[in-house]
Amino acid sequence: EVRENTVRALGNRLTLISQTLASQPYLGGSAFSIADAYLFVILNWSALLKVDLAPWPALADFQARVASRPSVQATPIFLP
Repeated sequence: EVRENTVRALGNRLTLISQTLASQPYLGGSAFSIADAYLFVILNWSALLKVDLAPWPALADFQARVASRPSVQATPIFLP
């Protein structure tokens, strides 16, 4: 029950973030920032925590966009 409530609350926040990313490539607009790097890491945790991001396709697009950045590709601990 606690997990369900937590995932539901998280879903509300992911909806807000997804709406932002549906209209612009990064959280702050067209420029990549530290907030985007942090969001990328947090979103990657979703697989480990078994949180399905399918309801938010803009988040998958964002993850792919950030994962394709050369600096991310060069990171030795990057897990696609």
